[in-house]
Amino acid sequence: MDKEERILWKGELPTSKESISATLATLKLQGKDIEACIEPVEQWGWYAEALEDAGILVHLVNPLSAKDRVTARKKSDRVDSEKLSGLLIHDYLPTSYLAPRRTRDLRELVRTRSYFVQIRTRIKNRIHSILGKHGLIFPYSNVLGKRKAIRWYEACQIREVFRESLNHFLLIGWQLESHISKFDSLVKHEDAKDKDVPLLRTIPGIGEFRALAIKAEVGDFARFPSAPALASYAGLVSSSNSSGDRNRLGHITKAGSRYLRWVMVETVTKVDESWGELFDFFKRIREKKGF
Repeated sequence: MDKEERILWKGELPTSKESISATLATLKLQGKDIEACIEPVEQWGWYAEALEDAGILVHLVNPLSAKDRVTARKKSDRVDSEKLSGLLIHDYLPTSYLAPRRTRDLRELVRTRSYFVQIRTRIKNRIHSILGKHGLIFPYSNVLGKRKAIRWYEACQIREVFRESLNHFLLIGWQLESHISKFDSLVKHEDAKDKDVPLLRTIPGIGEFRALAIKAEVGDFARFPSAPALASYAGLVSSSNSSGDRNRLGHITKAGSRYLRWVMVETVTKVDESWGELFDFFKRIREKKGF
């Protein structure tokens, strides 16, 4: 679509670099002369890179805001593409943060490590469940430990079918421990390269991994004009339903990155008295709402 909203080309093309290049050749246009808007579907990161490699300026659409601005009784990909193109031409397209490749790579690193940790936690819970079904309580701190733990497991009286399950869960758990250790090494390597990580680690409760996770999810802190804007991006501000003289505040909006909120919640669970006023605030809330 050109500046006068005349449609120059409309069609479907496979999601591949070859099809992008072939289409550009058909249009007889250079990538630098084109702006594209894409919706944040699952493979948007790869597709954005493919378009950028072709020289195209890419905008990532904010689907929630775009829905309010696109009014059409007919809903289809073809209609949406025309509507979004029109918004882009008139500089009215609501966009989301298109993170640079390094930031997307950091996100992949910390999210994969978090995923492995979640699976490990589930494995540990299943092991505790198997022991509980035999009236057994594990006496050490880590059910995936080896020396003392293995000798203790061998001495336990566990029925054969449960013993088989336990052995497989232990093997998987030990493999996960190895993978998580490798990712921890990668996290330390990335920590050393980022200037924001040492600053984040000065915040109580934030260590190496959490600092890098926050940086990965936020990206460039300078893109936020204020602290409330950053809190809003994290979805940690109250929702509001106001009309006239009434101003009702609800639960947090939960907009933005759920991974960022998860890291912040994990940080708060490590609260201690050395936090001073923050600990006093935490204590007051805990007395009313529980941990």
